Amino acid sequence: MQATVEQFTSTEKTPEAYKQLGTALQAGLGKMISECRMKGPDHDGLHQWLEPLIGQVKRLNESEKPEESAQLLTAIAQQIELYSQFFE
Repeated sequence: MQATVEQFTSTEKTPEAYKQLGTALQAGLGKMISECRMKGPDHDGLHQWLEPLIGQVKRLNESEKPEESAQLLTAIAQQIELYSQFFE
């Protein structure tokens, strides 16, 4: 997902591009969730990290305003960056 966001920074920021980004991020989330094998505290920590990201991606997919989409992209990028601080 981090690579998807990084690639997006070099594209034209059209409403369609934000929709494509949202779709790609949703697919990444789906893959991460379906392949999760964590248990215990690590699993709980992953959910604490994932829940805000899931909401942000959902709002990005629903957004019709470029300004709002740009703000959501910033929040999503920050949330994705937090992953490496908590997980290996």
